[in-house]
Amino acid sequence: STIRKLGDKVAARQLAQQLGVPTAAGSAAPCDSPAGVRAAMAGAGIHYPVMLKAVGGGGGRGMRPVARDEALDEAFAACQRECAAVGLLGGVFVEELLPAARHIEV
Repeated sequence: STIRKLGDKVAARQLAQQLGVPTAAGSAAPCDSPAGVRAAMAGAGIHYPVMLKAVGGGGGRGMRPVARDEALDEAFAACQRECAAVGLLGGVFVEELLPAARHIEV
């Protein structure tokens, strides 16, 4: 169902894109490692700073801004730890960080 999709940020992102809602550049699927994040960034043509987001996060949980490559490994591990601690869906995806942007939850 649509509600179930919205609990998975990657599925919700894909649904928004299918409906023509603008989204920040980012990975099309969850990344299973920092190397996967780097590959997704290269594939999407995005550079630092980026935002790592837990697939099942919400309310700011499982989100980590990353300003440079040296910080990526720890930020990735922190996202995974935070989600595991509260039983959220695993997986991390990456988006271009738009520091001054405002958003509307859709």
